[in-house]
Amino acid sequence: MVPSLSAVIVEVREWHGKQIQCVHGGLGFFGPKPCGTLDYAYERVFVGTVQSVTEISDTDRRLDITPDNVFLGDSKGPVTTTVNQACLTPNDPEIKAGDKWLFYLRTYRAFRTDGKPIYRTVQLEMPFDSPSKPLSQAQENIAQLRHLAHLTDSGILSGSVRRMYTGEMDGAPNHKIVATRVSDGTQYSTLTDSEGEFKFDPMPAGIYEVTANTADGFWGGKAGKLDVHAGKCTSTGFTLEIDGIISSHLL
Repeated sequence: MVPSLSAVIVEVREWHGKQIQCVHGGLGFFGPKPCGTLDYAYERVFVGTVQSVTEISDTDRRLDITPDNVFLGDSKGPVTTTVNQACLTPNDPEIKAGDKWLFYLRTYRAFRTDGKPIYRTVQLEMPFDSPSKPLSQAQENIAQLRHLAHLTDSGILSGSVRRMYTGEMDGAPNHKIVATRVSDGTQYSTLTDSEGEFKFDPMPAGIYEVTANTADGFWGGKAGKLDVHAGKCTSTGFTLEIDGIISSHLL
């Protein structure tokens, strides 16, 4: 992978004997992952069965899908979408007819040479770096989507904490995260797991000030305010750096 000054990660892969470039957003490479159906980039989220796969270019395929369990968007009729098969994450197999996946789809976007979008169409696409994944790998995600669908006055806050002070970016285990409800000062806290990921139990909908500045000598950035939506999952991320003060006495 090669980062660029425009905050873009260009990954070169070999696919079916050809060199393929896959472009990722560099700023979000170590950032939080989308969760639930709150990510406004997606208009359709569902579990579906692929009925057919049609080649439309060296890397792109058209998928005709029958939705089985819809979490966001229209629940009626078949769905057609496009996907860059070559740039799916390394753990994802090439999509074939008969496969069942958890799909996150958005409307197709075209861009000018300066990177700015110029239009949207009604055509759907499955971004290759979206949370979409085979059904066998998506059970935890599906369980959370079903759980969120039953939350009427509360939501879930999750995210990750990364460490920079080890010489490389890695997860910060057993680190405390505190969320304070702005309206009345009620505090909630949780700990990260062994990979630096965290998830609060369902919290009442509202605005929260969230901080990772809970350990002496480490700075996780200024506390930010996040809106927890009923029936949704809000995600955030922190990066810990060494923070301290050197003092002495002059005689």
